[in-house]
Amino acid sequence: MLWSLAKISFFILLVAALSIGFAFVMDLQGQVTLELFNYAITTSLINLIIFLLLLIPLVWGIYFLIGLIVAVARFFVGDETALTRYLNRNKDKKGYEALAESMVAMAAGEPSEASHKIALAERHLKRPELTSLLAAQSAERLGNMDKAQDVYKKMLGDDKTRFVGIVGILKHRLEVGDTKTALPLARKAFELKPGHGETQSILLRLQTQEGDWEGARKTLKARFDSKRIAKQEYIHGQAVTFLAEGIKLLDEDNNDGSNKIFESNRLAPSLVTAAVKAAEIKNKTGDKKAATRILTKAWNKEPHPDLAKAYTALELDETDAQRHERFKKLISKTLMHPESRMTMAELAISKGDFGIALHELETLHQDDPTVRTYLIMAAIEKGKGASDQVVKALLSKALVAPRGNQWICNSCQQSLKEWQPVCPACHEFDTLGWRREEDETTSLPSSIKLLPLINEVVMHDENLLEDKTTDEIIKLGYKL
Repeated sequence: MLWSLAKISFFILLVAALSIGFAFVMDLQGQVTLELFNYAITTSLINLIIFLLLLIPLVWGIYFLIGLIVAVARFFVGDETALTRYLNRNKDKKGYEALAESMVAMAAGEPSEASHKIALAERHLKRPELTSLLAAQSAERLGNMDKAQDVYKKMLGDDKTRFVGIVGILKHRLEVGDTKTALPLARKAFELKPGHGETQSILLRLQTQEGDWEGARKTLKARFDSKRIAKQEYIHGQAVTFLAEGIKLLDEDNNDGSNKIFESNRLAPSLVTAAVKAAEIKNKTGDKKAATRILTKAWNKEPHPDLAKAYTALELDETDAQRHERFKKLISKTLMHPESRMTMAELAISKGDFGIALHELETLHQDDPTVRTYLIMAAIEKGKGASDQVVKALLSKALVAPRGNQWICNSCQQSLKEWQPVCPACHEFDTLGWRREEDETTSLPSSIKLLPLINEVVMHDENLLEDKTTDEIIKLGYKL
């Protein structure tokens, strides 16, 4: 309101000033004489002013005429767009001004103003490669998704804007959860611009969700070639795709699945699931030495309970004492690793040698307390004949102890019971790591699962732990 009043007041003052100035000039007396060579022109001051005012459009007309003559000359010598460019240069100027103003409006969070300016720019410029994207974005900001999609579809008809149009439609399909339509769109966008980082990420995510592992390998190669991922990440990603494809083929009774799993293990020997699957295949074919070699190599890189379980399965008929001795070879290079110490303690408990179990565990339950270490210690104390109070105290500590290493997604921090190539929570590829949670506290609902064990051990059956196997006791810890 105030701004409008100020503009009206300024206009009135300007008209008044011009009127006063014109009246002042009219009242002036005298003449003006112009001398040029041998000629002299004498006139009044008011006539001179009028002449000068008329001279301005005359000069502009001459300037326009000269430019037109030059443009026509260029047209005849082969520049077919010279005449059109010259005649439309004012429109271009207005169009670019409107385009700039629309960009400023978008940045300022005024999509309605931006939409108005874009319409002006489209009318003056006739260049959809410059205006269409802004038109679609302004429509999206206003919540008019149908209009935005119409604009993106129109962009598909121009080679200059086809890629942007596909990406716009692709993102909308992802927002509504239509991954089946999004996947071919992402493939087409990748075909047009293989080095585009965002397209690579979207395509890889869709391919891994749909189980297109061969396509995922090609996308990973493109990401590596464009230097968006390191070599180690690329190789590990390739190994995961071979493993996932191999598991899928084996489920379909396709023998080629074994080759895929072996290739996965070759690329990433530390990939636990690949090592376990490869060892299982070798063991089924009677090649226990190869299976042992695979598991030992993986264990030396990163000890894991699944590797110990697979190593146990190689000799199912051996005694507990024989298994304890055989495992010494497996852990020979990782003696001080917590997983090695817990595994050997569990094996000692299985054969009833609680003194050796305590020696193997040492002070791990104090130095690095977890649910599993406290359960092992409780089994040891019970086996040694400790009082119910001692066992109860250890099991009570297990209720609030950290859970230790788990399969945790590095992207969304979701914990999973077993390894998967794609996180089911956030759908990111190859993000699961065997590590601890950032906040290692056992939740109450999970802790309650140990209460029956405490009650039975302490209040009812004093020999319960002796009757249970160590695996059964430890399994309770894994449920937390």
